[in-house]
Amino acid sequence: MNVLDALFTAGARLSMRIRPPAKIRRAVSEIDETDRGSILVVATTALGDAVCVTPLIESLRAALPGARIGLFVREEFAPLFSADRDVQSPKLQTQEIPGRDFLQSAKGAARRLTEVIDYPGKFRRMGEAIRRIRAGGYRTALLCNMNDPDVVPLLLWGGVRAFLRRRNRTTIFREFLANPGDEALPPAHAVRGALELGERIGVRAATERVSLRLSAEAGKQADEILKETPLPASPTGGRVGEEFYLGLHPGSFFKFKQWDVASYAEICRWMAGRGRVILTGSARERGLCERIIREAGGQGCPAPNASVSENSRRKFSPLRVGGVPALNLAGRTPIDVAAALVGKMKVFVSPDTGLAHVAFALGTPTVTLYFAEARELEMNRPLHDPEKHRTLLKPSSPSAVIAECEKLLPAKSP
Repeated sequence: MNVLDALFTAGARLSMRIRPPAKIRRAVSEIDETDRGSILVVATTALGDAVCVTPLIESLRAALPGARIGLFVREEFAPLFSADRDVQSPKLQTQEIPGRDFLQSAKGAARRLTEVIDYPGKFRRMGEAIRRIRAGGYRTALLCNMNDPDVVPLLLWGGVRAFLRRRNRTTIFREFLANPGDEALPPAHAVRGALELGERIGVRAATERVSLRLSAEAGKQADEILKETPLPASPTGGRVGEEFYLGLHPGSFFKFKQWDVASYAEICRWMAGRGRVILTGSARERGLCERIIREAGGQGCPAPNASVSENSRRKFSPLRVGGVPALNLAGRTPIDVAAALVGKMKVFVSPDTGLAHVAFALGTPTVTLYFAEARELEMNRPLHDPEKHRTLLKPSSPSAVIAECEKLLPAKSP
């Protein structure tokens, strides 16, 4: 614990001694129907963690159709859930946008969330978060993935009175947990650990399938990027006139999840022989994607035709790999637009990152690379459609990755 965390923790404990929170549920058995009627799902850490709570949200809505169900999530990820709620976040567009469900053909599916509350980051705009939580009238918090030491005090000051923590996890403020014994349980898959919190309050798991419903606006912006970018027709990937995009996401915040540039460059070269290549990542990974494209043999593309906007020409102008452009979009699109682009890909190659989980949720065929131990793979792998979502533990070579990709793609055109 750093100095700032220690000071905040001491101050929060002092305020709670001066004004003790009332009616805290000290055991799961004390949680009643009123508590179950207003539930806040907490996932304030990484992107993949937020995606992994979607089966829990689905299960809560199926079991408690009249309940108020909110999601407390980092503000940069909130746009991914904007089409799946009734109340718009002030950080997002105010007009209501019809939902797009990538997993179902029927549109206009029932909203699963009542609202999304933006988590602005540790110790940032705390008063705003407390006001939003209090205005929602939330009684129960399911702490799937959260930050210490600030999240539990924010929820307490926002009026939450029942706290359940995911198994094998704890919190500095464990005295407020209704299930403190669960911290001694062995770890479980992230999705199943979240679903277990629902089971603690009498909600049976309805699904283990992660899912996202992006806004129509995100899909529209993705279409505009692809339309305005000078990508030629697919060379050999599919039928004539068919859009055929292949995605490569080489970066990761964690060093142990990173692979070398030469290996990714070899995959990029192979992709260029099968379709249009799009590289994704954060702004700090833009240079990495650029190096991969150039290592793969990338060169500047001819100037786009006059119909392409000057803004897109500057922002999205691709490089060529073997005559086929490779588009570096790392850090250049909002998260929901990046997700919509991933949803259009025929295959998406990535280490175990947040955008890989987005691809699982959108039904995009994936090859996911795990560079840690087998236990890490078991805790984070997709739990549905194994024939569509391939996993490789410590891949031996780029050719092993390419072989898995080939299994997901149609036969190469003659």
